[in-house]
Amino acid sequence: MSHSNNTVRTPGSLDESFADAGIFRLDIPRVGSQTLIHDVAVQRSANLEYLYFAGYAIGGAFGYPYVLGRLMPDGTLDESFGVDGISSGSFALNMNSAGRSIALLADGKILLTGQVGTIPTLARFLCDGTLDSDFGSEGLVILRLPEDIQAQRAPQSQGETQDHACSLTALDSGKILVVHNYVVSHEADTRALIFLLNSDGSADESFNQKGHVQVVYPGGVPADVKLRNGFIDPDGKIVVGGNLAPRSGTPAPFFARYNIDGHLDRTFGDDGFVVVSLPTLQTPTINAMIGQPNKRLLAIGRTAAGQGLLISLEPDGSPNIQFNRGQPLLTRLDNVDTLWRRAAMQPDGTLVLLDKIQRPEEQGELVVARLLSDGSLDTTFNGVGWVSTSLERVGSFDGIDLQGDGKIVIAGFLSTPASQGLVLRYHGRN
Repeated sequence: MSHSNNTVRTPGSLDESFADAGIFRLDIPRVGSQTLIHDVAVQRSANLEYLYFAGYAIGGAFGYPYVLGRLMPDGTLDESFGVDGISSGSFALNMNSAGRSIALLADGKILLTGQVGTIPTLARFLCDGTLDSDFGSEGLVILRLPEDIQAQRAPQSQGETQDHACSLTALDSGKILVVHNYVVSHEADTRALIFLLNSDGSADESFNQKGHVQVVYPGGVPADVKLRNGFIDPDGKIVVGGNLAPRSGTPAPFFARYNIDGHLDRTFGDDGFVVVSLPTLQTPTINAMIGQPNKRLLAIGRTAAGQGLLISLEPDGSPNIQFNRGQPLLTRLDNVDTLWRRAAMQPDGTLVLLDKIQRPEEQGELVVARLLSDGSLDTTFNGVGWVSTSLERVGSFDGIDLQGDGKIVIAGFLSTPASQGLVLRYHGRN
């Protein structure tokens, strides 16, 4: 069952003026036979809004190349960017290179996070799609596991891997915040790191005197903390979130806040940390986190019981009683399994959510929902507060951003055997 209605321009309907009836499908045989898109970003302008997307291709001649593309407002590739709208390549010779997330800078440059092999990498591009040689080494910064953390490796370690939990934030000062999990020996043995870089990609040594901080929960071991992302709050402090997953005990949503010098902000929660441990949360997973109005934060995720999960906190880390009366909000749309992966905040405080619902023995459906500031569904959006779009082989949809006119842009990919990256645009206002 789909609640989308594409014949009228109501909030929640696909924008048929964009690409092919609201859907752009990435097809670039010269780069690879299959494509995956992980993020999308709107370059807001008074005259013209470009849409950027990032991911990677499969089936090329030299491994998996990253893909950075730019779309015109009508959903066609901008041929003035890169080669026919696409910038693609490898972060290192003959190494798999995947694009993961995008940050658009005030000077028009584009910052891309990804990975070279299994190591997180940043690349900065000029507005024409070429690498910016003034950033890092020929446009690239490879964030290897810091030497002081390498000493924590288990003797049987086989090298660095990572779980793609990497987030990127560009600060107004030009500095760059990166939050990343390293897996040092096996999937459960992680190290959670916060990096602060200067605008040229070098480590900002005013941050913890090293340019990085390892997040460790008091009384636990380093592997207990699994960060998903972070952001800079209105006071210029660094907020990170994810999951506290002790080897013995129940996983719980986890948050921490740091001052810009790398020291814990002990006015937040319990000495700088907040752990949301409630019996109603069945094996919760936090996937993302964003800022809300009035300096609040909102965490987005799911539970093992098939419920979408939202948690809103006040600036001091206490529950926001104006959002679902201060309790975690558990969601099951149409009374079926619901997962929330990403979110975006509209200027009026309403919240747009992205992921999918999964019906028994059926393929998942892509879902976009809109909530009011108290956590209730906004019924002006498609009449019920959410819209599902049936697509063949729904894979993962990680990218969401908002245009200046309120339209909602999302990005992701269809799953195998024929993966294909998609960008979709929905109407957001009447």
